[in-house]
Amino acid sequence: MNPMLKKLGFGPKDRVCIIHADDLGMSGRELPAFEDLLDSGLPLSGSVMAPCSGFEEVAAWAVAHEEADLGVHLTLTSEWDDWRWKPLTGGASLLDSEACLAKTVALLNRHAEPEDVRRELSAQIERVRNAGMKPTHLDCHMYTSLAAPFFDIYLDLALEWNLPSFIPREDPRWTGDPGYRRERVNVWEQAGRPIFDTLMTMKNRPGDRLEQAVSNITNLPVGLSYVLLHPVKPGGEPLTPDWHYREQDYEAFISPRFRDVLRQSDVQCISYKTLLQELPNARPE
Repeated sequence: MNPMLKKLGFGPKDRVCIIHADDLGMSGRELPAFEDLLDSGLPLSGSVMAPCSGFEEVAAWAVAHEEADLGVHLTLTSEWDDWRWKPLTGGASLLDSEACLAKTVALLNRHAEPEDVRRELSAQIERVRNAGMKPTHLDCHMYTSLAAPFFDIYLDLALEWNLPSFIPREDPRWTGDPGYRRERVNVWEQAGRPIFDTLMTMKNRPGDRLEQAVSNITNLPVGLSYVLLHPVKPGGEPLTPDWHYREQDYEAFISPRFRDVLRQSDVQCISYKTLLQELPNARPE
């Protein structure tokens, strides 16, 4: 059984999840969707991208809504052709030919120097805190900080700021020594820090987005799961090639049917604030 769930008083057959909206602040159009979803009664967490154009608006909203469960979406890539952002620190190994963050994870992993990565991610956390936010967690854009070259930096920052972080028990993207990752995850969990058993994402594919969201909840396994979405409010010109999927995420998760399925299921939703309250103060060896 997941040790964190046991600590929280759940049983071995309980299905528990955090529903999480990524990419807040990427533009100005994620925050209105996030607000609507919260207002609809959806138990929703989210995270903000500190290098992006919509950051200040999200930060101001967060300061005025301290009850919201918001973390830092650590960002090392800028993947779109026509909507891009630069690092806060300007670390040379993080820059592409347009002086923006790398377009792909492969380019990032090939060129980024660990010290540049550490400085950039630290600067992003500091920007969030300096704006008056009280982040509840760390996670990462495009799973970049979970990659083998930067995984230890990610763990170090979570310890430095004593924040829960998104770490899946298994990671099919991992290209390093699997034994090393397994050991680090085990030590992390034994030290009383959360590990997610399952990641449930919204796949960008043809079909009914609402049915996919409902299926993710219906088929959620026992343990601690992470249900991930990227909502934006419909309307206006699309900023990225996947924009219509982001709009459909909003429409699916705000629908009365999704809320009814969630309410009638035995799935229990928690937040990162719940996990934050259970963190130990001691640093794992």
